[in-house]
Amino acid sequence: MSEAAIAEAFKAHVAAMAGLPDVVWPNEARKATTPRLDVQTGPSSPLSLTLAGVSDADLMYQVTVVTKSGEYTTESNTIIDAVVSRFAFGQVVGASKVRKRPDIGPAIQDGTEYSVPITIRLRAFI
Repeated sequence: MSEAAIAEAFKAHVAAMAGLPDVVWPNEARKATTPRLDVQTGPSSPLSLTLAGVSDADLMYQVTVVTKSGEYTTESNTIIDAVVSRFAFGQVVGASKVRKRPDIGPAIQDGTEYSVPITIRLRAFI
């Protein structure tokens, strides 16, 4: 399976979340609505396993939970919990598996938005 096919499976897995807020997909115009998820693909680091070209790939994606600034963290924490549970360790996503529990990064607060990045790591043989 290709990295592009895994990315599509990742998007489908996010899109199937119950109670999904608005989503900004990679290379899509940014939406001003909150709450929302900003989804980005990240680096991949394939390690060649065979001369035939089979690789063990570590793929990273980032889902940033964005809510209104100044309204406490209840809403963002609820969405963060939903994303983390959706990508539990070992969860199958297309032809890949979640490599480890998602990492929740430090919150970034600006004048109007409160953003919390979540890094999701997948493993696949491509």
